[in-house]
Amino acid sequence: MNSYSMSSSSSSAISIERRRHPRFPVCEPVTLMGPDGMYGGDILNLSFTGILVQCLGDMPALGAELAVTLHLPMGDVQAQGRVTRQEAESNWVALELTHVGEHGDILLATLVTAESPDRAASD
Repeated sequence: MNSYSMSSSSSSAISIERRRHPRFPVCEPVTLMGPDGMYGGDILNLSFTGILVQCLGDMPALGAELAVTLHLPMGDVQAQGRVTRQEAESNWVALELTHVGEHGDILLATLVTAESPDRAASD
């Protein structure tokens, strides 16, 4: 899904975002485990390749490799991920899912396809 937008500060600046998979808003718990400890939070949105997490306390470091447990209504999904972005003020982190455990792809697909296309988040 491609998203193109014009910056409000300058009509000559164009922001282009290209995502391979649309993101869908959800509110499900997630547990992140890394070398520096365990982190809890809520998934704000997800796609087949990444999640945005609102951390409930401390945040993992940028670039951290994490074991990820998504606690979804139809069952837990085990995955591996890497922190690609973070926002300290809002206390969220974006993770690229680098590996999804056995049957996790099916559970993610079930959740994502259950969402209507018009609910896909554009950012």
